[in-house]
Amino acid sequence: AASDVYKRQLYDWVPQSTMYIFHGVADESVPHENSIVAYDNFIANGAEDVYFELLPESFGGHQEAAVYCLLMAFNLSEELKIINSKAIRKKRIENRILVSPT
Repeated sequence: AASDVYKRQLYDWVPQSTMYIFHGVADESVPHENSIVAYDNFIANGAEDVYFELLPESFGGHQEAAVYCLLMAFNLSEELKIINSKAIRKKRIENRILVSPT
């Protein structure tokens, strides 16, 4: 039935890129159990690059915890920029070595 199709679309997929899930346990707007279900389904479907972190109650509710989640996401993106730029520089150096005249 239609509800089965909806459930398959919702649960039967795997992220194609690294995914980070952050959720506050004190979130009064979106139950943190939703993130647990999503993470468990990703892993059950074969995802290997999914990370999940529950924020303790001390981080606050939906609005308060969102600030921490955004800061964590920003810090992760900055770390990935550094990692990627090092990999790009390394690749450029390797390419120069390979094409340098001898």
